[in-house]
Amino acid sequence: MWTPKTERTRATLLLLLLGALMFLPFLGLSDFNSKGEPREAIVAQQMLLSGNWILPETPDGEFAYKPPMFHWLIAIASLPTGEVTEWTSRLPSALAAILTALYTFLFFTRRAREDAKTLSTAFLTSIVMLTSFEVWRAAVNCRVDMVLTFFIVAALFHLYSWVEGGLRGLPLAGIVMMGLGTLTKGPVAILLPCMVCGILALIVTHERSENTRQRTWRWTKTFLRFVPLVLLALVPEHALQLALDLLAQVGGDDLELAVVLQQLAGDVQAQVRALHHAAHEAELVGQKVGALVHDHDAGAVELQAGLEVLGAPLAG
Repeated sequence: MWTPKTERTRATLLLLLLGALMFLPFLGLSDFNSKGEPREAIVAQQMLLSGNWILPETPDGEFAYKPPMFHWLIAIASLPTGEVTEWTSRLPSALAAILTALYTFLFFTRRAREDAKTLSTAFLTSIVMLTSFEVWRAAVNCRVDMVLTFFIVAALFHLYSWVEGGLRGLPLAGIVMMGLGTLTKGPVAILLPCMVCGILALIVTHERSENTRQRTWRWTKTFLRFVPLVLLALVPEHALQLALDLLAQVGGDDLELAVVLQQLAGDVQAQVRALHHAAHEAELVGQKVGALVHDHDAGAVELQAGLEVLGAPLAG
């Protein structure tokens, strides 16, 4: 007997199966084909070797330039074998693509009537997303893009539902997704969902307002409702920074000194580059002024020579 719940369960399992068949068998068939892939994988490998999961480093001792979420996922996927391979390093991206398709399917089926047509539309939407070239390319690469995309898309869906519900309560799931996205590639995982859904909330508020005064008041309330979202989504990043500070203190003077020296070296390099740029600009200005003076002197010499030439016949 056909029931919406049964069909949705079957469609969900079929979607997971198709996603697994599309990505998982092909993750390890090719070597790393860009400088970005081994750059991420080597940090995860160093995590496994050193046991330092809080302060990721490269084999050269340099700290990772990106937040550690993607490196954590690679290291977790590589724990059974004890080493990072092409397959294990690309697994988080593939799983992120499959979860993004699953989120898309469930989002549309839960917002509309659960009939055969709605389920088919939601299922085809997820398949179209999975078979898009850029999505497929990101899903089989060891890069942060697909994982970041999953967190942003999931946050967008949760915030959208929150706006539809009249901004009641707090979208805790959306906040968690934005926080995890921030640990993947920074504040863009907060700015983009809040900006998109914030504009949507302002449009909805505008349509429900009867006059300018009421509209202004509701816009202000809408803006203030998004402020706690941003602050709460930043909690994981600040918690990580606190853990890094504690590790620097517990780890002893050598680790703390290394962190300070690296930061100092970065500051010195930035100052040197700024001074070099200023000196270069000053040199260019000096050359331009010199050229102007030279042109002025040359014009004066030419004028004087012309007068002397003209004065010679007059004197004769």
